[in-house]
Amino acid sequence: ASAPSTTQNGLHFPSGLALDPLHGRLFVSDGSNNRVLAYETGNITNSQNAAQVLGQSSFSEKEPSATQSGFMGPDGLAYDLTTGSLYVADFANNRAMIFDEAQAPCITEK
Repeated sequence: ASAPSTTQNGLHFPSGLALDPLHGRLFVSDGSNNRVLAYETGNITNSQNAAQVLGQSSFSEKEPSATQSGFMGPDGLAYDLTTGSLYVADFANNRAMIFDEAQAPCITEK
């Protein structure tokens, strides 16, 4: 086991997974970092960097938020292949959020 981390390849209380097989992405809810990370699954490896982050302005931030694009303890995830929508259960904000992945407010770093 490794220590919790707020980095591009770290997690703190991951609790949900959703797969987008069409675009080769795995979404992971990172509850204590108040974000959802997206990984490219083409050649996925241990300690791989995430390709995108939702809910934060960078991979190193973890501030909770009740804004339209922020989270406070994201938990369960579901991906709808038909619509391209990512559904996020935002636990501590008592809401469910829907992101159109074609227009999602993501930060992408390579």
